[in-house]
Amino acid sequence: MVGKNSLKLYLVVSLGLGLVLTGCTRTPLYIDKGFLEKPIDTVTLLPVVDIRKDKTAATINAETDVRKPIEKLFAKKGYAVRIADSFTDGAQPVPDAIVEMDVSELAKLGPTDSQNLFIFYLEDLSTSYVVMQKTSKIEASAMIVDKKNHRYLWKDKCVASVGKWGLISGLLPIQGLAVDQCLSTISRSIPKR
Repeated sequence: MVGKNSLKLYLVVSLGLGLVLTGCTRTPLYIDKGFLEKPIDTVTLLPVVDIRKDKTAATINAETDVRKPIEKLFAKKGYAVRIADSFTDGAQPVPDAIVEMDVSELAKLGPTDSQNLFIFYLEDLSTSYVVMQKTSKIEASAMIVDKKNHRYLWKDKCVASVGKWGLISGLLPIQGLAVDQCLSTISRSIPKR
């Protein structure tokens, strides 16, 4: 007969192992079968598409807070990363127009000689401080578009919320923690090279 302590230990170890293993990878919303069979070499990071309804709820430096960390996450996975400074040559589309584009229109964005585009949509970002609790929430989605074949290779989404209690919570970089958690969540579903 199995004792109560042995059963508790088994449950704790099983739960802990399950949490560790699920933290390593996750299934994206969409992944092209060909992307799994033959991973790409280079990804071009387009500027962040900021489609937040209320941009005053939280300020963010899209370059240092989002694109640089994404570049590092791709490099850790073995991808070569190229940074695009604009969406197109000439007139720049507005974020609301980009979010409405289908895959064929998205494939026209970025440098003409790039093969695969990474597009990050910042959908919501807010930070609130209520009675000694500071909370930051982010919603974002991302995709990799194959420019040559006008198709999605990968899509995913994240919603992250980070909160801290106490007098010093107003001094903590909660928003940065929420953004980092979101980017980490998204990166876990991108296959390694």
